Parts: sequence; structure tokens; C-alpha cells
Amino acid sequence: MQTTANPALDKINRRLVTLCVIGLALSVYIYIVGYNKKQDPSYKALCDISETISCTDVLSSEYSKGFGIIPKSCFLRLYEVPNFVFGIIFFTVTLIISLKNSYASSVALLVLGIISILSSVYLAFILYKLEKICIVCVSTYVVCTLLMYHSLKKFRIVSANMAHQQKTK
Repeated sequence: MQTTANPALDKINRRLVTLCVIGLALSVYIYIVGYNKKQDPSYKALCDISETISCTDVLSSEYSKGFGIIPKSCFLRLYEVPNFVFGIIFFTVTLIISLKNSYASSVALLVLGIISILSSVYLAFILYKLEKICIVCVSTYVVCTLLMYHSLKKFRIVSANMAHQQKTK
């Protein structure tokens, strides 16, 4: 069931779309850094500030593909998929779903938000384990947190609108 137009919902949708575009841009930047590093091992990205603050070090780690946890026996070879690909898929799907104002889409946004928060916490732990800071990675964690916040707000508004519509029937 699609809810009617609502200025607060429109504002949240604009924020969700903006956050998804930022997340996509960050994911594409991670791709560019990885690609350039492969082409030129001496490549120094803008996000490489010091020995500790270095996105190329993080992107060169064993955790940069398949989150470092997908087993090598996985028949789809997901262990070879760079994490930024999962990011691009996540932000694209979230962007598309955020354009809908249905109850089902708001639930889907919440589920995606929870998955992204769990992934962000795990990947933040990996940064701690590697003793590195990846500014671009941390920025995506912030975007995911904000997406979750706005997804929750959207869910509450859509749920309230549905309850109101059912009451007036």
C-alpha cells in the first residue's frame, strides 16, 4: 500500500537519495583507488595521509574482498568480490527502494539498514585489528548510520500514515 504525499516523507526521501548518492560516490572512489594502485604500486591516494591513515593499505588487506570472511570454497567465488562492489549494490538497491513510500519498501529499507550497520561495525573492527584508519571507509560507515536513521524515520511515518488511512476507512 502506497501512502499519500507528505512533506516530511518527501524530505526524508530526498535525504535518503542524497545519502545513497554519497555512498555510491565513496564506493566508486574506493574502486578508483584500488584500480590505480593495481596499475601503479607507487600510487598514493588522497586518502593516504600517514602510515596509520591509509585507505590503500586497508584496500590491499585480505579483508578488502568478501569481507575477509567468505570461505574460499564458496562456489560463487564471492571471496574474490571486492567490498566496494557490495557497497555499490547496496547503495543502488537502497536508492531504488527509497523512492517508494510503501510499507513493504520501508521495511526493506530497515532490513538493509540493519545489514549495513552490522557490516559497518564488523568492518570498523577490522580497521581496529589492522591498526589503520581509512577515511573513505569510515565515511561510508557514517553514511550507513545516517541511512539507518532516516530509514527508521521513514518507517515510522509510513506506518503512522497507514494506521491513519485504515482508521478513516
